[in-house]
Amino acid sequence: MGFNPKATLAIYKNNGGNTSLLDIAQKRLLGEVRDAEQRAPIARWTLNGNQAAIVGAAQVGEHWVEAGDNIFSVSQDGQMAQLTHLADHFGMSFGIYSLSWSPNSRYIAFWMWYSEVNNWQLAVLDMETKQVTDYCIETDPYASSGHALLKVSAPIWSPDGQQIIVEHRTDEDGYVVLLDITKDVAFLIAQNAVPLGWMVAP
Repeated sequence: MGFNPKATLAIYKNNGGNTSLLDIAQKRLLGEVRDAEQRAPIARWTLNGNQAAIVGAAQVGEHWVEAGDNIFSVSQDGQMAQLTHLADHFGMSFGIYSLSWSPNSRYIAFWMWYSEVNNWQLAVLDMETKQVTDYCIETDPYASSGHALLKVSAPIWSPDGQQIIVEHRTDEDGYVVLLDITKDVAFLIAQNAVPLGWMVAP
């Protein structure tokens, strides 16, 4: 279960396998996303807790056929919207591993998989334009590297929302890569390491 920062809303996986948003005080279900996979919910709140991004196949109540993953947004009052339509393009095998919001809620970074590349790629969704950019930075969350006991983390945003650090993991090594989305450039910054976070200047 994942609470928003105000602890007024909660995201959880219900018995039917759907990912649900609950208003705790009113004990009212605000929205549900159907998930085609048996897994823990893939969902993240914005820093202010006003909106959540949830990974799933379709909104509950809408016509649904077997499909891959997409990203949906849900607001505090239960307004839901489908943010991506990648599974429509890449097919039912399309998957999303994890996601994270930029501090200003402008972008969502996520790991995605599709059969044409057969690996997980870093992508960023621009919430204003709804455009998704594939940055061709790969990782393998299931690789048996020296860091195999640690899951590959969701992309980690810099405090100013202009850069992201991620782990490029292979069977042999783990590398930390920094991506600057304002300049569309990426740099290798560490080897045999995993990204944990950013330090903020006092």
